[in-house]
Parts: sequence; C-alpha cells; structure tokens
Amino acid sequence: MDLIHRAFLVLGWLVVIAILSWTLGPVRLRPQLGHPQAERFLAYFAVSLAFALGAPGRWKRAALLVAFMAVLLEVLQIFIPGRDGRVADVLVKILGAAGGALSARGAAAAINRTTFGKTGSSVFEQSKHR
Repeated sequence: MDLIHRAFLVLGWLVVIAILSWTLGPVRLRPQLGHPQAERFLAYFAVSLAFALGAPGRWKRAALLVAFMAVLLEVLQIFIPGRDGRVADVLVKILGAAGGALSARGAAAAINRTTFGKTGSSVFEQSKHR
C-alpha cells in the first residue's frame, strides 16, 4: 500500500472518530454547520469516500462497513439520555455512505480511463507492482 492510500485510510479513521464523538456525545457539543440531515449525509459520504479511496477495489466493502457503523451508532443512541435513534437519520447516513463509495469508484474509473486508456492496466494495478 502506498502513501496516498494510507493517507486516505487515516483520514477516514479521523472522520470516524469525529462521527463517534458527535453521535454519542452530548448534543450541545455537536457542531451545527447547516441542516442536520445534510451534515449526516456529508459526514458519512466523507468517511466512505476516504475508505474507498484508501482501499482501491474494495468500494463495496467500504460502503457496507460505513453503513453498518451508521446503523450501530443509531441504535446506540437509543440508550443514551437526550439522544434518539431514528430511521430517517440512518437512511440518510446509509445514502451518504453509498454515495461516497460510488464516487470513489467513479473517480478511480475516470482516472484509469484517462491515464491508461480503455484496455490498459489500471492505476491501482500499477501501484501494486512498485
């Protein structure tokens, strides 16, 4: 694994830590940057995108991992005073996770097409041989 993939994985884990603190911590400590559903979508989009870019070829696994995390954290909120787990919230988070992973897949495919042509080897296969 090269440096850029590791950097994306580290970034993904940093976003996970932020999500954990905002989801399971007191509501008053959660940053409010806009509409809550947009914030949820973007947070899960970002973590899924980072994991999918950090682990090329494993975009489905990244999406499933982040979607599972969304469901688990939403269920855990039921047991935290002052928090509530809602189906609408988890659906937005899952859509964000899917969108991030699909965006990473699309970006990788576009890079491969422009860099190596339709029949050439992929940028990710090239990095494996270095």
